[in-house]
Amino acid sequence: MKSKSRLLKVSLIGLSAITAAAIAACSTSDAGDDSAAGGTGGTSATGGSVGTAGTGTAGSTPIAGSTSTGGSAGAVGTAGTGGGGVVAMGTACPKPTMELITDFTPTDAGADANSFGDFTTTFSGSTFVYPNGTAAFPLTSDTTGGNWHITGSVGDYSGLGLALSLSTGGCNLVDASGFSGISFSIKGSVPIAGAQADSVQLTIGTAADDVASTWLNEHKTAGATDVAANFGTCMPVSNQYDGTCGAPTFKVPVTATATVINVKWTDLTGGKPMASIDPAKITFITWVIPTPPGVGMTPTTYDLDLTIDDLKFLPL
Repeated sequence: MKSKSRLLKVSLIGLSAITAAAIAACSTSDAGDDSAAGGTGGTSATGGSVGTAGTGTAGSTPIAGSTSTGGSAGAVGTAGTGGGGVVAMGTACPKPTMELITDFTPTDAGADANSFGDFTTTFSGSTFVYPNGTAAFPLTSDTTGGNWHITGSVGDYSGLGLALSLSTGGCNLVDASGFSGISFSIKGSVPIAGAQADSVQLTIGTAADDVASTWLNEHKTAGATDVAANFGTCMPVSNQYDGTCGAPTFKVPVTATATVINVKWTDLTGGKPMASIDPAKITFITWVIPTPPGVGMTPTTYDLDLTIDDLKFLPL
């Protein structure tokens, strides 16, 4: 793979601070002083607490012919809204303008079919598989045949996907609202027993269902490195795996004959807290391989053979 298609670390972008302030207004009259200001809304990124009620001051000395009353209580402050304080943001990718993402054919001499785009002004990235390298059960990725061929003995949590990038680093938000879905050709063998046999799971992330990087960094173990800033807004109840946050999925059948699969954005379901995706806020595109029984201990492995081709967006 040439240098432009290497997986690049996600760059942090500038952080913004938005601060709201409430100003107390006060006036004096013969009928009594006005109320004190109500509590101010919170300014934290996750929403502030409700302000407390203001208290009225006693009325001034009555004048002849009138009755002085104490000032009324101040109104209760409104809760703070997201966006207050410092909010970490990820890096947006260039907006896709063409239907074709990649047909896994090199576009110029010496190019690597694992990559797509120009890594500057166009939607760009590379393919990846996991596990890989020296892992116990690595998958092998091959694009020399003008398609994406993935093989290996599956004995761990496994999958494949697109690593989205710019020349300056990774990006993690795609606005694909100009399209209605995604399409690809797939064939192969996924010989696992049970309901997951002969299938893979297309999983597409959306910002509303991604765990916020601010939450991850606040709850990381002591000494751990901060995760890169993302566009996630989901806040788990207890931990990142408690089911509060989860990406929408679509079950893709796999047969020995190449079949074109068209998936509308609305076909992706089961996400939490947002059931489907917001196509203007796509955060990742992956295919998850069925997990073998006994993973993590003594897995019942199976041999995967999968070929994907002609990956593209569907027109509106």
